[in-house]
Amino acid sequence: MSMPLTRRIAAWFRGGFVPEPLGSMEWLFMRLSFAALVLWTMNDPHPFDFPGQPAPVGMARWINLSWLHRDGMFQIVLGITSALCLLYVVGRGLIVVLPLLTFLHVAVWTYSDSQGATHHGLQLVSMVLLAQTLTVFWKWRAAPEVLRANLWYYSRGMVLFSYVASALTKTIDTRGLWVWRSKYFPIELVKSWRMEYLDKFDPAYAGDPTAAFWLQQHPLVAQIVFGSGFFLELFAFLGLRDRAWSAFIGVLLVLMHFSIGWLMLLEFENHQWLALIFLINLPGWILLWRKNENTALPAPV
Repeated sequence: MSMPLTRRIAAWFRGGFVPEPLGSMEWLFMRLSFAALVLWTMNDPHPFDFPGQPAPVGMARWINLSWLHRDGMFQIVLGITSALCLLYVVGRGLIVVLPLLTFLHVAVWTYSDSQGATHHGLQLVSMVLLAQTLTVFWKWRAAPEVLRANLWYYSRGMVLFSYVASALTKTIDTRGLWVWRSKYFPIELVKSWRMEYLDKFDPAYAGDPTAAFWLQQHPLVAQIVFGSGFFLELFAFLGLRDRAWSAFIGVLLVLMHFSIGWLMLLEFENHQWLALIFLINLPGWILLWRKNENTALPAPV
């Protein structure tokens, strides 16, 4: 007698959603890639338009961050970030390194967002740093293999649940009608496209967005296209089940961002890099394949 569907689903969930073993070399590739991403996001000599915070958000509501605009401060912050990233890669003093990295990243981009035009393209990088900081404080006495497994698990979780939060926000804002109303979304694309052109006179936005007009004329297709993205975000947490599901969801998220870039000319490079590093984890799959291949070899005589 076959097992009922509900019991199968329950067994599937019980079979995963826990930190998985992670090789030291695999984790080294992740640390190196993530440190490079953090350093890249901080390598902007002019992230601030004004020498103040006229529209404070986040920590800028309680802390004056205008010291970041002083002469030479960019070089100092970048130098400190570089040193901290190096320590992060070699795995030394993470209980001090990660909080400092998190503070610097959040402070710089909070100050940038406090100048009147918010930008959330760097937010997820800060959130992953925060997740790793909390994990280190929680597991700082654990064995190295336990710590790295948890760091990977909760880094993946932060990336994945950011998409779940996006889907829930859409649901709340539209009172559960987001998929139904998504047939009107092409109109918003046209509006955003033309406002972008009037704001920057960027020739890339000149003319009419052909794909948006086509979707407007085919509302059912628009609902399928945008609805599939919505459900991918809503069920992104399934990527925490195991490394195979992590890679599967990661590939789908990267493809979704490519489609958004093609349709809206909105790039989410940092989100894609985080998916590549922590979800898809190609070096980890290569190392795992080589390990299995070597295990399968006959023992020398």
